[in-house]
Amino acid sequence: NVDGALFALERGVQAAPKAHDLWIEYGELLAYKDNRPLAIKAASKALDDPLVRPRALNLIVSVAQNYFDEGMLADALKVLHVAKSYQKKKESLAWLRAQISVTTNQPLESVHWLKIVLRLDPLHQEALKLYQKLSGYEPIKRRPTKKMSAPSKSSKRKWWSRDA
Repeated sequence: NVDGALFALERGVQAAPKAHDLWIEYGELLAYKDNRPLAIKAASKALDDPLVRPRALNLIVSVAQNYFDEGMLADALKVLHVAKSYQKKKESLAWLRAQISVTTNQPLESVHWLKIVLRLDPLHQEALKLYQKLSGYEPIKRRPTKKMSAPSKSSKRKWWSRDA
C-alpha cells in the first residue's frame, strides 16, 4: 500500500520536520511514484544528516539520471544542483555532470567534470576514454572576416565599401 505509506510519511515529516530518516523514506517513495519534484525536495531535506546523506545523494542521482535518459538535460542539471558541493565528492554525480556537458557540447566543462570523476575513481573506464578524447581540445581562435578587418593602406577601396 504505497499510497497509505506516503500518507503516513507525509504526516510524519509534517510532525517532525527535522526527522531526516522520514524525509528520505518519503522521498524514495515519491520517486517510486515518479513524483520527481517532491522526491528531490525530500532528498534535499535529508542531505543535512550524515547517516542518510548517501541515500539522499543516490536518490538525487537516480532522479537526475531519469531526466537525462529522457533528454531533459536542464531538469537533470537542476536536480544535480540540489546536491551542492557533493557533486564534486560523489563519483556518480560528477559522472552525470560530465555526461550532460558532453551531450550539450561543452568540451571545457566536460574536461573539468571528467577530471573530478577520475580523481574520485581513477579506473573509471568510460571517463578515461572521454577524457583522452577531449583533453586535447583547444578552443578555435577565430580570425576576423574581411568585413571586420581594417583596410590596408595600399587599398583604394574604403573599408565600408561593398567590395572590401
